[in-house]
This record gives sequence, C-alpha cells and structure tokens, in this order.
Amino acid sequence: MKGLVEKIYKNPLITVVTSAHIEKIEGFIGNYKTTVKAKDGEKVFEHGIVLVATGAYENKPKEYLYGQNAKVQSQRELETLIYEKDPKLASVKNVVMIQCAGSRDKERPYCSRYCCGEAIKNALELKAADPSRDITILYRDIRTFAFKEDYYKKAREANIKFISFEENRKPEVVASGDKVEVRVFDPILNEAVNLPADVV
Repeated sequence: MKGLVEKIYKNPLITVVTSAHIEKIEGFIGNYKTTVKAKDGEKVFEHGIVLVATGAYENKPKEYLYGQNAKVQSQRELETLIYEKDPKLASVKNVVMIQCAGSRDKERPYCSRYCCGEAIKNALELKAADPSRDITILYRDIRTFAFKEDYYKKAREANIKFISFEENRKPEVVASGDKVEVRVFDPILNEAVNLPADVV
C-alpha cells in the first residue's frame, strides 16, 4: 500500500488534497470546475469527469452465530485470513458459506451485488490451496455479475457445491463444544442435510 500511495503522490497527473471538502461543482460532462476548500485556502480544479467514491461499511450480520463463535466469519474476514496465509486455515477441511446473511430481508430488502462473487472467489482460493477441502455455498439466488460468472463456472468445475434455500427455510448454524455444523434443507434431495464446518 505504501508503494501505491507514493506512486499517486509522485504522479504529475494526480493532485492529492487532504483534509479538504468540496465547496462547489459547476459545469457538465467533459467540462467541470470544482472548488475545493483545504487548510491552505480554496483551489479550483478543471476536469472532465467526476468519480464519487463514498466508501462503505461491511454489514455485520446478527444471525448464524456471527460474533458468538470464532468459526463464523464474514467474507472479508475470511479473505484476510486467505491473503495473510493465516496458519489457522491449514487445518480447515470443511467450509460452508451462507449468502444473503443480513440482506434480502425486511430490514435490508436489497442485494449488495458483491457477496456472491466474493464468496466464490474465496472458495476458489481455498480450493486452490487445498483441493481436498469440502466447500459448500448456500444461496438464495447466485448473482455473479459480468465476468464473475466465469468464477461461478470455475467453482462448479472445482467441485464446489451449491445448495439453494428459501427465505422461509434459512440455514441454521449449530455449535456443540468446538464443533459447528450447518443445517439446511436441500431442495434437490428434498431433505434436511447437516454440513460439518471448520469455517462458516
């Protein structure tokens, strides 16, 4: 990250203004003028486009034992473990990923368009590191937009399993001692299945 920041500051085509806020934007596509107020006064920038990057916060679900059991992780937390090659992952053999946790419900009726692609990417990374891992993704609807559809195909080819569930038949995460399992109704088998999980 340090190298990237350094490149940005040294790039003659990029102006970095910190501790500032936008006072005014005028113009139209291809011809904008933006007034930025910083510590050392106002600056006016002429530019062709505006990119708005508002940022976001990860939703922390209130279900599936998240925050109550260390084996239950968010996709971002799992991604960090994968990226940092955390030694805890070496013993992980069974992974169950539950999609739409805390979304597509009454409180948040929308799809974030992010989670399915992220889950499949993480599943592929885990499978590549250890092909013997048993990975199952539980979903309401798989939504892999654009090129992420290729990830979905690769996941199927890598023997990553997918089980759909209905909103009124959500999976249940059950902990007993140091063991965790996920119970879900499989509509293809037409019966409930219990999936052991080292990571959920």
